[in-house]
Amino acid sequence: MLLNLISYSTDNRSTLSALLIDGVFECYTLEDTFQYPKVDGHTRIPDGRYPILLRQEGGMDHQYRERFGQMHKGMLWLLGVPNFKWVYIHCGNTPKDTEGCILVGDKASNNQYSNPWIGDSEIAYRRLYPKVVSEIERGEPVFLRVSRFA
Repeated sequence: MLLNLISYSTDNRSTLSALLIDGVFECYTLEDTFQYPKVDGHTRIPDGRYPILLRQEGGMDHQYRERFGQMHKGMLWLLGVPNFKWVYIHCGNTPKDTEGCILVGDKASNNQYSNPWIGDSEIAYRRLYPKVVSEIERGEPVFLRVSRFA
C-alpha cells in the first residue's frame, strides 16, 4: 500500500496536503510549516518515502487505546524520518496539535485566508486507520511518500 501526501498550500504556520491511498483521495492533512534549522515539535517532515509500522508503546498509544478501544492496534508510526523520532499519523485540528506529526481530516481551511485547521479529524482517522492496519497485519509493506508542491 502506498499513501501519497501531496502538499497544496503552505504558509509560515502550517502545510495543508491531500492524502491519497494507491492514487485515490482519502482525506486532507495538516502539518507544521517548513523550518530550517528544524525546531522540535514545530517543523513538518521532509520529502521522502517512509515505511509505516505500528508502535504499541508510549503515552500517545495509551491515550488512543482508551479513545478508540479495540480498533486501536498501535500508533501509525513513520520510520526513518531524518531528524525526527516519533512521527505519527493521528487526530487533531490545528498546528498546535501536530507536534511535528501529520493530522488527518475530512475538511480543510485555506491557510492563506484564515487560521489553519482541518475538521472531522476523528471521522477521517476512523476510516483511514483500519485500511492501513489491515495491510500491516497481513504483512504487506505500507509506505508514505511525501511530495511538496506548495
